[in-house]
Parts: sequence; structure tokens; C-alpha cells
Amino acid sequence: MFIGSFMDQCLEDTRRLSKKAFCKKHTLNYLLGVISEDAQNGELDLNTGVIWIDDHSNEAAHLPSPKRAAAKPGKFLIKIEKKPGNVWQNWYSVGRAKNNDIVVRDPSISKLHARLDNQGPIGTQLNSNTGFWITDVGSSEGTMVNGTPLGESERYPLQIGDTISFGTVETRLLDADMLYDVLSAQ
Repeated sequence: MFIGSFMDQCLEDTRRLSKKAFCKKHTLNYLLGVISEDAQNGELDLNTGVIWIDDHSNEAAHLPSPKRAAAKPGKFLIKIEKKPGNVWQNWYSVGRAKNNDIVVRDPSISKLHARLDNQGPIGTQLNSNTGFWITDVGSSEGTMVNGTPLGESERYPLQIGDTISFGTVETRLLDADMLYDVLSAQ
């Protein structure tokens, strides 16, 4: 089951658009993830696709809202894009805090968990497949790429199709071409 209005929009686009038109409309990279059975008490923000999984805190973000729906087990989709006003302009922040570019509210994800950037290490070429590198920024539950744990501050080049685990939340890095194929198969 797929959840969220952005996901619904993408599914509808796969039904009515050719792959070429879909890729022209959806030009970003995406993280496709799964909400587990443990997340049934959480919420999904229908406008942003942000996953809010109950971590038993008293933060106001967990209060019910008309723009949120119960997070039921299923797949979620998040655009990799900068939030306006984010203080880290050179990279995409990933974590459970609301000020991150990519927010997944899960107790296994640190407030600032990892970062994605498009600047390779000095003396190396930029990753030509996605342009992204991932760095774990000292998260408590770790970051893995294709099952391989990253050390703290270790930078790792990403490829489209890679599986990225932030704590216990598993996602897959997709471009528009692969997203179309995944959604069309549903």
C-alpha cells in the first residue's frame, strides 16, 4: 500500500503520462521507504510527505491535525529537496527534527542523523550517477548503504537504486526514471 498525497499524485502520473513526460515533470531524486507495523501510532503529513512516528514525546508536532492522517504500514515517498530557510545550504539534512530537509520522525533516527551532499572529496570526481554523497553525522543508531554500516563522518558515494537505512528505517534512492518503473509495477 502506498500512502500520502504526493505518492498519490505520482501514482496518478504513472497512469496518465508516458515515462518521458513523467521524468520531465518529476526531475528530483527521491527516497522511497516503508512504514513498518511498529509505526501504526504515527501520522503522515499529507502535504509534505513527512512521516511522524510516535516516539512517545510530548512535542506539539504529534498533536492531531486536519492535514495529517494515521501512518499505516506501507510505502512512503519523500522528495530530496532543500527546505526554505534551512541553515545548511550546502547539503541536505536527514533526521527526525522538524528543521531537517528530509524528516522522518522515528525513534531510531537521530535529530540530525545524516547528510546528503553533492560535493565529492577533494581530488575525486563527483558521483556521476546521482551527484550525492552520504555522511553519517554521529547518529546513535547508525546509517547503512546496501547493508554496509558507515562510520561516523564517513562519506560514501550513492548510486540510484541504493538502499539507505537510517536507524531502522529503510529507504531506497530513486531518480524519476526508476520511480516511474517502481510505481508502474504496482
